[in-house]
Amino acid sequence: MSRFLVKPELPFCKGCGHHLIVRNTVKALEAIGVQPLDVVLVTDIGCHGIVDGNFATHTVHGLHGRSVALGAGMAMALPPHKKVIVYIGDGGATIGLQHILEAARLNVDLTVVVHNNMLYGMTGGQPSGLTPEGFRTVLTPQGYPFPHHDLPRLVHDAGAPFAARVIGLGDFSGVLQQALETEGFSLVEVLEICVSYGVKMNPDLRLKELAQQAGYEPGVWTQPSRPVFRPVPRETRSLLEMEAIPARYTSSLEGRYTLVLGGSAGEGVQQAGELLAQTAIAAGLYATKKGSYPVTVGVGFSTAEVILSRSPIFYHGAT
Repeated sequence: MSRFLVKPELPFCKGCGHHLIVRNTVKALEAIGVQPLDVVLVTDIGCHGIVDGNFATHTVHGLHGRSVALGAGMAMALPPHKKVIVYIGDGGATIGLQHILEAARLNVDLTVVVHNNMLYGMTGGQPSGLTPEGFRTVLTPQGYPFPHHDLPRLVHDAGAPFAARVIGLGDFSGVLQQALETEGFSLVEVLEICVSYGVKMNPDLRLKELAQQAGYEPGVWTQPSRPVFRPVPRETRSLLEMEAIPARYTSSLEGRYTLVLGGSAGEGVQQAGELLAQTAIAAGLYATKKGSYPVTVGVGFSTAEVILSRSPIFYHGAT
């Protein structure tokens, strides 16, 4: 068993192409010589995401369509030798398409592996933005009427140094290895057919035949490398480590008092609440302040709940 897997039995349906993606990913990771704990695997919502517990790497499970944004944040924060891989389905890629394009445009250093079985498999077989025209699904039994997104070409046009599409059969670990070795953003789209819904609705189609009919051209699209986007690091510290407001005055206040300041939207009410709380702390009291205001900063209401107390405050709500 590979050092990248803690459980060899994968949790997917028999015949599902996700098995091959995991096996080829592991083979590619072995080939580049990284350590399991130098790899972060971010998964999206979908059948592929249930593999988290099989990997010996760091794993993070994201929200539907948001795994690329999550992975991008990690890639920008981690040291350059760490490998961030994002697993996402065609449904998640549809939902999070803008995240994918922005990561490619910025050239964030991560590898996205798209499990394209051409439908939302976990939710019942509905079509996605990568479903090819004519492909039958539970919602389009006569055939999907719209063209699909050409994801590798989209990220290539957005500036990705490496993009590829492979048919999910046999050994395609070499393409995944190229993607992992790319400095900057890389994406590999792996074509599959869902054995539970895709095969049932399209029993006469074979994967290679379907790819050809749908215009899913296998290939690799590269372009000259450019600087990887890494934000300039800065030192921060916890609010608990900040210098305490010194008690320079005294107060005769006893017990606990709750004040609610209200008015129209703007910074006035909130600043008044903060000044009141800071003044109380400077007088040796405990104080909390909680603000409430609408997203329309200049229109609407604004309230500030301020609690002043001689003893510690463990709940900062007025009620």
